[in-house]
This record gives sequence, structure tokens and C-alpha cells, in this order.
Amino acid sequence: MEIKYAQTAKEARYWVDRGHESVECSFGQDSVVGPLVLDHHGKLSKEPAVSLKAVRLALAGVRIEKFVVTGFADTDAAYAIGVLAGFIPPVMTQAEAVADLDIDPVRDQTAERYRKALLHQKAVLSSPLSEEGFRQSVAEAIRIFNGRYTPGEEEKALREERGRREDAKKAILAKSEDGKALLVSFGDWGQDVWFQESPVVVRLDEA
Repeated sequence: MEIKYAQTAKEARYWVDRGHESVECSFGQDSVVGPLVLDHHGKLSKEPAVSLKAVRLALAGVRIEKFVVTGFADTDAAYAIGVLAGFIPPVMTQAEAVADLDIDPVRDQTAERYRKALLHQKAVLSSPLSEEGFRQSVAEAIRIFNGRYTPGEEEKALREERGRREDAKKAILAKSEDGKALLVSFGDWGQDVWFQESPVVVRLDEA
């Protein structure tokens, strides 16, 4: 498996022209895509998550060995690459769980169906924005989605996630009388929890 990391749309097109399949190579509203159109950002927002598309392609017999990527190596992209390269079994229910968290993270990520995606997210939080970072993320996806993790590792991830959710609730500073708006502390680290509470969230640094 070969992974190239593009810093610009021009670099991404260079590698696509040389046979590399682009995975989530989005630069603002512009996406650089290969023949399989593996992106769902910007102008391609109506496309399915790449995890879903990868499983459909793999089940149809498609195999890819060369990829070009950019940005952060999130679970959706890393899982898709692992599936298309033949290192992760193409299971639609698992792809649906990955896609759920990628498209709409406002849900309880400790639920059983999201456990592997949660484990991967925790494992790659500090991955660098580089080719090395993407390689690490794909390697972790291959490990985790093949079930090669310990009960202790799973419990640690669950404990950290539950702690994060509790901290997010504590960061709610005020709630409107009608319950339709929240005032919260700085940052966006708890937005999945906050948007479960209210459709409008105002951060203290934006108020």
C-alpha cells in the first residue's frame, strides 16, 4: 500500500494523474477526486461517507493500492483506505457506524456499535498532519477494526470518553428559559454533547 500526502490541490492532482486514488482531498470548497469520487466535503457534500463507499466498492471486487490524502487522518478516511487496500474486512454495519460518527457526531460514542470507531479516534488524536500521521492512522485502523485490541484499551477509551462528556456538561454556563440556546465555555471539544442539549450553542469567546 502506498500513501502520498498532498499539501495543496495541485499536489493532489499530480498524484491522481499518476494513478493514486484520492481520499478526502478537500481544499476549502474544492475537492480533488479520482475515478471513485472518494470525498463528501464541500461541493460533494451529497456523496456518502467514504467508509460506506469503500465497503460497497470492496464488496464489488474493487481493490486499490495507491492513495493520495490530505489534512487529518480521521477514522472515516483511514477505515476506507484499509478496506480498499484489503486489510480490513468490508462489513457494512461497521462502515455505517463509522459514517454515523463522521457525519453526525451528536450521539453517544460509548454505545457498542461505535466502540471500534471510538477506539480509533482516541488512538489518533495527536497524529501529525503528514504522510507519517496518515500511515499511523491507517495502521491503527487496520489493528482496531480487525479486533486486535485489549479489554484494558477499550475500558480506557470508554473512561476517557465518559469523562469528556461529563466535563462538557459542566462547561454549560447558562441555558435559555425555552431551552433552545446554551452559553458554554471556550472551544468546540464538547459540541456533540452541547448540541444534544440545545440547537443553538454560543461559546463564551464568541458571546
